[in-house]
Amino acid sequence: MKLRPVMLAVVLAASAVGVLLEKGSARWNAAEGSFLDFLVANVRDRFEKGDVAPAEGVVFVAFEEKDKAEFSAWPPAPLDYIVALRKLKPHEPDVIAFSDVLKWENHAVQFVDELQQAMVGFTQVALAFAATTGVTLESGLVSDDKEVPSIANVEGDSSSAPKISRLIFPEARLSTQMQLGFVATPLEQPAEVPPLLVGRADSKLVPSLATQMIALQTHTPYVSQRLRFGLGAGLYLGGERFIPLAQDGTAQPRLAGDVTRVSALDLLTPELGDAASLALAEKLGKNKLIILGTSPSPGETHARLAAWALALPRLTPAPEYIGWIATLIAALAAGWQLRFGRWGAAVFGMCALAALLGTVLMVFQSSLTWWLPLLPGALLLAGTVFCVTWPRKV
Repeated sequence: MKLRPVMLAVVLAASAVGVLLEKGSARWNAAEGSFLDFLVANVRDRFEKGDVAPAEGVVFVAFEEKDKAEFSAWPPAPLDYIVALRKLKPHEPDVIAFSDVLKWENHAVQFVDELQQAMVGFTQVALAFAATTGVTLESGLVSDDKEVPSIANVEGDSSSAPKISRLIFPEARLSTQMQLGFVATPLEQPAEVPPLLVGRADSKLVPSLATQMIALQTHTPYVSQRLRFGLGAGLYLGGERFIPLAQDGTAQPRLAGDVTRVSALDLLTPELGDAASLALAEKLGKNKLIILGTSPSPGETHARLAAWALALPRLTPAPEYIGWIATLIAALAAGWQLRFGRWGAAVFGMCALAALLGTVLMVFQSSLTWWLPLLPGALLLAGTVFCVTWPRKV
């Protein structure tokens, strides 16, 4: 038995074990994130150029101000929302969101507890809290004793992110165990608020209501969210969603058309089984993201943000067996290197690594399917170093 093949097998096995032990670690995740950034940078124009049709799974239920006399109060009171939620319940929405702050000046307002019970009947609920934004704004955090949510995995200089302050939260009885996201209004009227997925409150990067709705609809927990500022800015939701952002973290949605809308009055009237009722049922569908809010209001912007983000192309993590096939091919290629001298092995190894990277990049550009080729790359590199260090005798 020749010693070189045996020693190469030992080196390859040790390299594979070393890489696999790192899987899931902070360094592995950092490498995976950096590689995904590289891949996305090559196809970023797919996410930024051209208008996209709004996602069909987003519906805005509008409490129109022109119809305010038809509701029990204005802004809508808990009773109005309760009736709407009862009508929505059979449609089994994946996410229910409220784009207005559910806080009423009248502390004796009725049916708050009943509204909380109605919310509990839905799988995922997001509530808006109010925030003020503006370039001259001082960064005071909270207006009452409430912890704000934040995105922990942040890369780049976030100091340019829009500041938010003067926060006003919904009724405490309603916000327990609910996801909170801000809806911003400008410091000075009639200034416009840019579409925001995140805002900066002191050192925290706080998700907007749109971000919370998108994360809930895609079932992406905080631990899987990654926010990047500067070049290549964007919000990653796991390895399946990328939302491009400007370098300061603001969004630039481009929609061809408007979000599906339903009048809240249609939810407050009895169902008669006529054509209008059937059309309403078709719009509400099943397993959708349904936002309830007044109109006109900033909540409509968040509905558009969500409809844009959910309509963007999806990234597809490759099946795990693809990595193992590539690893097997890399191990065979490393064994083939034993046939070459020092320089031949070096050239072969560099070409094999280039081919591996080129294949991954080509597949991603064609189908947005991706994976981290760290293990096969490590085997090719280890094989090359071994064959250069211990070359074949001529």
